[in-house]
Amino acid sequence: MAEHQWLVALAYVLGYFIFGGFLLIVVQAVHQRLKVAVSALLNSASIFGLIWVAFMMGSGMLAIVGLHTMVSLHQNGSVDSTTLFYVYTTTVNALGGGIELLGGLWMLLLSAAAWNQQQLPMAFNSIGIAVGVLGVLTIYRGVPALKVGFGFGQVIWFVWLGFLLLGSAKDAPTATAS
Repeated sequence: MAEHQWLVALAYVLGYFIFGGFLLIVVQAVHQRLKVAVSALLNSASIFGLIWVAFMMGSGMLAIVGLHTMVSLHQNGSVDSTTLFYVYTTTVNALGGGIELLGGLWMLLLSAAAWNQQQLPMAFNSIGIAVGVLGVLTIYRGVPALKVGFGFGQVIWFVWLGFLLLGSAKDAPTATAS
């Protein structure tokens, strides 16, 4: 890791900060799109989405600072660098994707709210509910297929969501300057 510290840090920036920034935009955009009626499900989903964003960003900051500290200890010959490596990887993974509970709850509740409001296609909502359940089930660490299923399902869901949001943006009235 010491030899490729900048590459690992770049991966953290892309994986945590860029994804977290886009996720923040998506959470707000979907909330705006679906808030046609008061919905405790939608509000709860959005709260979990925002918490997920905060965890992603915090994990990224922890990963970059921890990486620098760990490499510095290693370069100075400290035996503590090995212990820090285990604490570091455990903490970053616990907060930033080792368990996909927050993302799963966001997708599950959001899809349930959209289902109830009949605002998005039922097939899309069904996929969101199924993928959200997979995310929640990643709390069972002994079944790695759950995380893989959540990840692949989430990619499909996000792409489809992008098309849905772009389609609704085309149909939205445009503001005119007066």
